Amino acid sequence: MITAIVVNGGTGLPGDKFLPEGTECLSEEEYEKVFEAHRDEVFAYQGWDDLLKELGLTPITKTLDDLNKEGRAYSELIARRGGRGEGNIHRQLKEYITETPAVLDLDAKEPGQKEFLFVSGDRCDVVFDSGEDGVVIVEVKDGAHDGELVRGVYQAVKYRSLMVAEKGQGEAYSVRAFLAAQKMPDYVRQLGSRFDIDCRQVSLPE
Repeated sequence: MITAIVVNGGTGLPGDKFLPEGTECLSEEEYEKVFEAHRDEVFAYQGWDDLLKELGLTPITKTLDDLNKEGRAYSELIARRGGRGEGNIHRQLKEYITETPAVLDLDAKEPGQKEFLFVSGDRCDVVFDSGEDGVVIVEVKDGAHDGELVRGVYQAVKYRSLMVAEKGQGEAYSVRAFLAAQKMPDYVRQLGSRFDIDCRQVSLPE
């Protein structure tokens, strides 16, 4: 299904022949859901590095400008689609992390709070109260697209600043920030480390 990742630059969707059986019988909503499912499967495949070695190819090294460009393109795509509803993987990851802070090496005594609403109207996926140690914010992504992960890094930067503003009220306040996804390439980890965002790969339990 690698053809699912060959998309139109304007619509962000593949052509109507990307499925072997065709797409004529699909509604617009079904078309997008089927595309996203196959796209995520392609990006989540764990054997691409082995294939590159077998073909004698070297993985592309992405620069900071490359990553920022992908993140901006992903944000523009989401804006054109009028926002993106929560996918099943995202929902499961968010619930798993909320109930199992240990996967992020956190010793929180209570489950996290999902969909924390800031005064600004922004929402953070998961927030843990660490008592005297402050607060932990977690932005959760599927991890199917590098642009999505880059966007997540910058969202984590924003949410950390918003939490410092709300809790510190102009004073310093301790807030740790995480980005969690099922896939976390090294170059995204390196981007996150520039801003002290702890980027973690989290797998759903079998």
